[in-house]
Amino acid sequence: MDLPYYSLLFTKTPLPAFTVDLLAQKTYVITTSDLAAAVQRNSKTISFDPLLVAAANHLAGITGDGLKLLDDTSNGGSGVSKHILHAMHPALLGQNLDEMNRNMIERLEVFLNDLYTNAVKAELVDLHGLCRHAITVASTDSVYGPLNPYLGIASKVLRMLSGKIIITTLT
Repeated sequence: MDLPYYSLLFTKTPLPAFTVDLLAQKTYVITTSDLAAAVQRNSKTISFDPLLVAAANHLAGITGDGLKLLDDTSNGGSGVSKHILHAMHPALLGQNLDEMNRNMIERLEVFLNDLYTNAVKAELVDLHGLCRHAITVASTDSVYGPLNPYLGIASKVLRMLSGKIIITTLT
């Protein structure tokens, strides 16, 4: 997902944190690693739940009763997102995260080797699209394994990109 608006704000704002007022909600943007670490340490007093619910709606297309299940109990929801995060948290730390990252890198290596072997010469290269595709497939494969729900979409994107790839070797 490309967020040029936030990148532009970041370059024009020298502050370590600022607020972006978006119609019905505010987004707080943190621009320093020290402040980001402080926010993470105080996660019990700072809630990311509204952001997760908004992401579930806008990015995953969850609506209606499904969204109500995820929403916090203070907003009339069931608060399931807290249980999901609590269950996921241990899996995303330490050795488990290292294993997932190792798996993703191995999948990227296979993808790039296949790309080099099967590439065709062309006029146009969409390097950004190719990299985004490769990282999306590798990271979702490392999370979902053989049941990756994004795999069908990813193979269509690869077929679309395959005619636009130039592979050159530097000698």
